Amino acid sequence: MEKKCILKPFFLWNFEKEEAWINDMALDGWMLYKIRYVFYYFEKDTPGAWEYTLELPEKDPYAGSREGYLDFLKESGVEIAARSRYWIYLRSRRGEHVMGSEEHALQQLVRTLKAQKFAYKLRYLFTRLLAFSIACLLCLTYWHLYPVTDLLRGFLVGLGIASIVFIICTTVVAKEMDRKVRRALRNLHVSE
Repeated sequence: MEKKCILKPFFLWNFEKEEAWINDMALDGWMLYKIRYVFYYFEKDTPGAWEYTLELPEKDPYAGSREGYLDFLKESGVEIAARSRYWIYLRSRRGEHVMGSEEHALQQLVRTLKAQKFAYKLRYLFTRLLAFSIACLLCLTYWHLYPVTDLLRGFLVGLGIASIVFIICTTVVAKEMDRKVRRALRNLHVSE
């Protein structure tokens, strides 16, 4: 069986683009079977045989508490094609597991809310790192062990600057996720 590996980075908040790309690959006859970081592994199969969707689980998909959910998916005709650090890549035979527009809108909203929650957690983490580095820098002004103080001061300034950059980036991502949530809520309202 013919196989190939493609390097294609996607950010967490671009899950719609990633899902569309994987489905385009499936339409061309390339079925996803493994993911390692930004490397996607495909094998040749019947073009258009499978349809893929991504799910961002609340907890570790390898944990035992998820087994009931994964069994339910298998019984409904949905297979787990691949797993990555954050996403579970699900597939079903094209046309067998068709969702209505309301279910699709609800699924879109849930995925977007999960990604939004992750963005807010990252922003909170970097805000804490910034506060920690500022507090330590203030403490170092009264500590006079010069070789150690200079080294720590440089490290903490670097940590603070990196935290500020990441806070700005995660704020932009969080705002984009807010727009996506509002769009998904409108779609859910329209589909009802």
